[in-house]
Amino acid sequence: MKRTICVCLILALLLGGLSLTAAFAENDGTRVVLIKCEQQDFSTACLEGLTWEWHDDLGVQIYTQEAGYNPYMLIYWNNTGEKFDAKKYVDEVFTPEMQQKYGERLLEIEPYKTYTVQGVEMPGIKYRYVTGNGSEGILFRLFDLRWGGNVCYTLRYYPDDPDDTLNALAIAVHFFEAPRPRAWGTTTSAPRRPSCPPPPPIPARSSPPRCPTAGW
Repeated sequence: MKRTICVCLILALLLGGLSLTAAFAENDGTRVVLIKCEQQDFSTACLEGLTWEWHDDLGVQIYTQEAGYNPYMLIYWNNTGEKFDAKKYVDEVFTPEMQQKYGERLLEIEPYKTYTVQGVEMPGIKYRYVTGNGSEGILFRLFDLRWGGNVCYTLRYYPDDPDDTLNALAIAVHFFEAPRPRAWGTTTSAPRRPSCPPPPPIPARSSPPRCPTAGW
């Protein structure tokens, strides 16, 4: 399925957070293609020409420039049907993991805050760190809590080259659809998947500034 759109990316700082919007207008310009994730029962979209694939432990991976190379975005729907405490997860699980993994190479942790993406308020956090060969990388993780559980978006990109990956985020959020899970607060005896997958590490930057994902 293809849908013709014109994409206009608008980036602005709004109330201390990122306001990210992709404007869509029917014309003969850029196309998006539907992504149907049968494994987690959701659909979204990405620009035509981009490559995406499914990983059991990571979710949908969209390469935002060249297939098999960074930058990229991961989409993982943790469909528990229960309210998800994103702040607690970030403070008690994910940030400690990042600190342990990168140590002194973790340069900056931006404050946890709410971002606006396609009109959707999403809590998130951004990390800046040094890769193995001394270049800098960004990990940006956001949580869409509208669907029960959480839809986790993880972006990996270089700080001087963010536009393609942020644009992919706006498109993915705009087109995301999923059935509503069971009511919040219910419990189940079925085993649960983790709240969000651990992201693969970004590779060291080389020339050209993309590195294969194999072995990340």
